[in-house]
Amino acid sequence: MTGRLMTIAEVADYLNVPYTWLRDKVSAREVPHTRIGRHVQFTEQHVLAIIAAGERRAIASTPATSGVSPLARKLVR
Repeated sequence: MTGRLMTIAEVADYLNVPYTWLRDKVSAREVPHTRIGRHVQFTEQHVLAIIAAGERRAIASTPATSGVSPLARKLVR
């Protein structure tokens, strides 16, 4: 990415998402962007914020069980 402003099409291509998905997010004001007249533009910071907003933490895996159902484990105790 460079320091220049980018269009919806350029950012959608960069993020590998459909143009319509990004356009709909802009219309709903769900992603950061700048309007210059009628034109929607994105800065590098906008794109980084979109990426950061989509990050999800990994869910810790549960330990493997011995194949015994939870009900059976309760009955044994």
